[in-house]
Amino acid sequence: MRGRFAAAAAALLVLGSLTAGCGDRHATGTPPQRAPRAGVEVRELVLPLDSFALQLPDLTRAQDAEDRLMRTCMARQHLVWTEIRRDPDGSPDRWPNRYRYGLIETKVARRFGYHPVPDPESDRRAAQYNARQASLSPRQRLAAYGRDDKGGCHAEAVKRLMAGVPRSDEDLVDKISADTYRRSRTSTAVTHAVRAWNACMRHDGFSYASPEAAADDRGWNTRTPTETEIRTALADVVCKHRSGLVDVWRKTEAALQRRAIDAHVGAFRTLGEVKFRYLSNVRKSL
Repeated sequence: MRGRFAAAAAALLVLGSLTAGCGDRHATGTPPQRAPRAGVEVRELVLPLDSFALQLPDLTRAQDAEDRLMRTCMARQHLVWTEIRRDPDGSPDRWPNRYRYGLIETKVARRFGYHPVPDPESDRRAAQYNARQASLSPRQRLAAYGRDDKGGCHAEAVKRLMAGVPRSDEDLVDKISADTYRRSRTSTAVTHAVRAWNACMRHDGFSYASPEAAADDRGWNTRTPTETEIRTALADVVCKHRSGLVDVWRKTEAALQRRAIDAHVGAFRTLGEVKFRYLSNVRKSL
């Protein structure tokens, strides 16, 4: 997993490219809205694997630490490095499992239906990143990234953040997460809960076989949510609560994840050490 954490240390580059194209998600001619504050049903949606992964607040601190190290390194060469302002609480991705089991929040369904919620925080970060990169002089760019974009102050910052971090299986968490999601979805308990959800939806006049089918309806490919989409999304959320689908699904997947962690106890012990040492370096750098 050392590669994953090194990538996190380099996330200023990664997030800049990933978020640069996100600005049109809510380009309706009106100022962007913030995502509704996560409710208790989201905040309590925690899975065992979460503690082994870098979450958005961790990544934000890591990016802040990288910026701080970059600024110090650049200053030694009498050059300026502009730090980016970041607010993890301003992003809907603050809660990693918010949409893992589909739409579960009434206030989100009522405002956005199945459309992606706006993320002006990511758009703001991307704008700052792009502006900074565009403003770098040739001398600043050389000092920051070296001649091959693999050196300079950036490489120095990554090395500092990765000091003492052991090597581990960088794909294990993602592999197990994907596997437990798939297996839990096809489990008997979740299948029965989906049937209860389906019966609830039919009672309310909707004929979708599953929550996935409701969310993926091509009729929702509109610039803004339609009244029909909003009504469907609200019914979806209500029926998830009535059927107990999300609670059943979370408990089923959590049990699978705990068993997987027990089956790879040595690897996960190392992953815990990786995260601890990496974030310790981040704290020291800040």
